[in-house]
Amino acid sequence: MKRTLSFLASGVVGVMGVAVPNAEATSSAVFAAMAESSAIQVVGEVPLRADPSIGYALSKMDQAPNVYNKASVIEPGLAGRVALYVYADIIDVPLSSECFYPDPPGPAFKKQSVVQQPTTTPEDQDKSGLGTALCRTDGRPSGYGHAALSEADLDGAIVFKALEATSSTVYRGGLVTAVSESTLRDVTIANLLKISSIYSAVNTVAAATDKATSSTSTIVIDGATVQGQNVAITGAGLVVTKPQPGTSLTDAQKQVNAALEAAGLSVSLLKSSEEKLADGRHGAQAYSGGIEVKYANPEQEKTFIYLLGQSTASAELRGVTAADTANLSEDAKSSDASPVVLMPGMLAADRSVRPEDHVVTHGRRLN
Repeated sequence: MKRTLSFLASGVVGVMGVAVPNAEATSSAVFAAMAESSAIQVVGEVPLRADPSIGYALSKMDQAPNVYNKASVIEPGLAGRVALYVYADIIDVPLSSECFYPDPPGPAFKKQSVVQQPTTTPEDQDKSGLGTALCRTDGRPSGYGHAALSEADLDGAIVFKALEATSSTVYRGGLVTAVSESTLRDVTIANLLKISSIYSAVNTVAAATDKATSSTSTIVIDGATVQGQNVAITGAGLVVTKPQPGTSLTDAQKQVNAALEAAGLSVSLLKSSEEKLADGRHGAQAYSGGIEVKYANPEQEKTFIYLLGQSTASAELRGVTAADTANLSEDAKSSDASPVVLMPGMLAADRSVRPEDHVVTHGRRLN
C-alpha cells in the first residue's frame, strides 16, 4: 500500500550490536573510516531550514576501536528534529537505529521483542509495506547499517516503489575499507519524469601500500523517460536520447523542455569524484554524485530541492608497521590488482538478522 510521507511517520527500526574479541585492532596502525548513503535527501524551509533523508545509513570507526552506526527509515537531521519539536511538539521520533562499540553503559531498552526480518529481494521488499532499519557493530572493528522503505509518496513530488541505503566500514589485515550504496526503484517525479532505477555506490580502501589504496564510485540511472521520450540525465539537464517514432530529436527535446517548464521542474546530474589523499597519507575518498531535482510545488507554493542516490566514503591509514604490510594479500600488494566492481546488492549478504545479534525493534506500519 502506498503511503504519503510528511516526515512525521514512523517506521520499523532495529538495532543490533554484538561484542567480539578485538583481534584486529591490536595493530599499531592508526586509522579511520566513514561511509554514508542517502537514498533521498530533501532540502527546504519548514520554515527552519532542514535536510531530512528518506533511507539513510551511516558507519564510522577508528582504531580505538570506536564504532558508530546509524540507520534510518526517515532521518530528520538535527535541524529537522528541532523543527518537529518547535512546530509539532514531537520530541521522540522513533525512525532511527543507533549502535555503538563499545556499548554505552546501562541496560538495553526493548520496546518490542518481535524482530522484523529485513527483506532480501526486490519482490519481497515491494510487498512488505514496511520500513526497516538495522545496524551492527563489533570490536574487530567493523560496522554495518541498512535502511529500506517500500512504496511511498513524498507529497506528490516524488513517488517510489522501493529504496535502500547501506553503509559498511571494516578493518582487516592492514586494510581499511568503507563502502556505501543506495538504490531507488520505479521513481516518478512531479508526475512527469519516470525512472526505472537509480543506483549509486562508492568503495574506498586505505592500505599499507599506495598501490593497494583505491577509491571507486558509480551512479547508474536506467529507464528515464518524460512523456514517453527516452532521456539521459546529465549535468546540463535532461537530454532526449531516442525520440518517439515520427518525432525528430529537436522537436522531442523542445517537448521535454516545455513539459519541464510547465511543471516547474529542473533535473540535473551531480558530478562524482574519486581521489587519493595527498601529502604521503595512505587513504582515499569518493562521492558517487546523484540526481538534483528542483521542484516548484504549486500546492505548497515553495521550491524544494531533492537529492537522489547519494553515497560517500573515506578511509585513511597511518602508522603502518611491517606486520601490517605482511598481512596484506598478494593481490592487494600487486599494482595490477583487480578493481572493485560496484553492483546493486553488493552488501546484501549482511542484511539478515544473525542468531548472535542483540536486537531491539520499534514497529509501526507506515500506512
